Amino acid sequence: MFMDGTATSNRLETLVKVLMSDEMPDMDEDTLKNILAPRSLPEFSNTPPTDLLRAGKELGFLPNSKDAKKIQKIDSNGKSAKQKLLEILDGKVLSETDIEPYFAKYYSFILFNDIELSNSKKILNDLVREAHQKIAGFSENNPFNDTKLSSYLPWYSYVGLTEAIRKDRNSIVSSAAHPYERIERKLDDIFQSQKLLQIEDFMQNLGSHCPELDCGEIFNSVNSAGNQNHNQITRGVSNALIELHVNGRIVLDCPLDSDGWSFHSSIVDASLPQEPNPLKSTKIYSVKLEAK
Repeated sequence: MFMDGTATSNRLETLVKVLMSDEMPDMDEDTLKNILAPRSLPEFSNTPPTDLLRAGKELGFLPNSKDAKKIQKIDSNGKSAKQKLLEILDGKVLSETDIEPYFAKYYSFILFNDIELSNSKKILNDLVREAHQKIAGFSENNPFNDTKLSSYLPWYSYVGLTEAIRKDRNSIVSSAAHPYERIERKLDDIFQSQKLLQIEDFMQNLGSHCPELDCGEIFNSVNSAGNQNHNQITRGVSNALIELHVNGRIVLDCPLDSDGWSFHSSIVDASLPQEPNPLKSTKIYSVKLEAK
C-alpha cells in the first residue's frame, strides 16, 4: 500500500505536476524515473522513486503494465497539481477501500467516536489495539498496525480531514477530525443544481459524496449505530459546518423551533457564532449554498 512507503504527499504532488506540464515530452517509465531521480545526482539516484511510481499506478494515473510504454499526460482541466491530486484521492482513497483498505474506515471510526490522534508511540499502539477490538476485518491479511496509522496522519491532514490541536516546533503532536476542506471541495456535488437543501437531504447527499463522513456507506459500515444516533451530527462534521457557515460558504438555518439534525452534544447554544448570520439553536433545519 503506497501510504506505507516514501510516497509522501509532496512527492506525489510533484509527480502529478510533472505529468500535467504543458511541456511534458513523450516518455517511458525509465525516462520518468530519471526526471524524478536524476542519475547524474547521486543523492537522488540513491533513492529511486519506486514507491512514488507504485503510488501513481495504484491511483490509476500511471500505466500498470510493463507493456504500456508511453506515460500519458494528465489533463489539468484548469486545476493545480494539488487540486488534481486531491480529486484523485477523493475518488480512489476516501470513497473506496480497494487501494488503502483501512484509511477511510479508520477515519470514520475516529470521527464517530471523537478520538484524538497523536504521533506518540504509546498512543498509536493504544489506538491500533482499540481498532482491532472494535472494527471488523482489521486483523486480516495486511493487518492494521502503528506504522500504518503513523503514515496515515499526515495524509489525513493533507486531504483536509483533520486539524492540529497541538504542535511542537517541527510537527503536529495531536490532531482531531475536522473535515472542513473535504466538505468544501464537495459542496457543488452535494447541492448539484440546487441552492437550498433541507437538512435531511443535505446529510444524505453528504454521505453519498463523502462516504467516510456521517451517513456515508463507509461510515455506517464501521459504526453500525452511526446512522441511528438520533439525528446527531458528529463533532468533527458539526465544527466543519459551523466554520463553513462563518466563512460564508454555506448558510445554516437553525431557528429556535427547529426539529432538524442536531450539532454534536458538545456544542451548546452559548458557543454558537452570532456573526455574520446568527445560529439561534443547535438544530439545523436547512442548508443554503453560497457563491464562492
